[in-house]
Amino acid sequence: MVEETEFRIDRLPKGLQDKFRELYLKDEGNEPVHYLRPNEIYLGDARQLLPQIEPNSIALSVWSPPYFFGKKYEAHLSFEDWQNLLKTVIRLHYPIIKPGGFLVINIADILVFRDPSIPRIQAEAVNRKRSPVTREDVLRAMAEHPDYNRYQLAKLLGCSEQTIDRRLHSRQQYTRWKI
Repeated sequence: MVEETEFRIDRLPKGLQDKFRELYLKDEGNEPVHYLRPNEIYLGDARQLLPQIEPNSIALSVWSPPYFFGKKYEAHLSFEDWQNLLKTVIRLHYPIIKPGGFLVINIADILVFRDPSIPRIQAEAVNRKRSPVTREDVLRAMAEHPDYNRYQLAKLLGCSEQTIDRRLHSRQQYTRWKI
């Protein structure tokens, strides 16, 4: 059984959209829509910017969503709000992606909610490291500065607090460090 879908002019190739509008929508008196200009950089919330992109004009969209990790730009979101943000932005891509186009969502393999029952058995992926700081560097700094928290250690080592956390918790550990 084939499901019927609603006709959407914005899913037609651009040339057919124009012809369809010329033949069938000319009496509606629609004002021209002004879309964001291509090949420009726009900074803002994807929920406001995506509807301003011309339909069927994007062959490839690469999106790196927030990870609900407590960063400043997402700190106001509850978990449910964050899930709705992801759903909304993905849904807003549908009309702007050309038929046959792609939406690529970049999601790194990170553990946001700590669960001690999840085994940490992955090997270090040296080619993915963005910081030269090693686990040994972090352990040495902790031994020299036992009163430092991860933010102070990060400042001392010139890296992010996430790097400190990753270096300490990247493998199965018998000893857990609390920073």
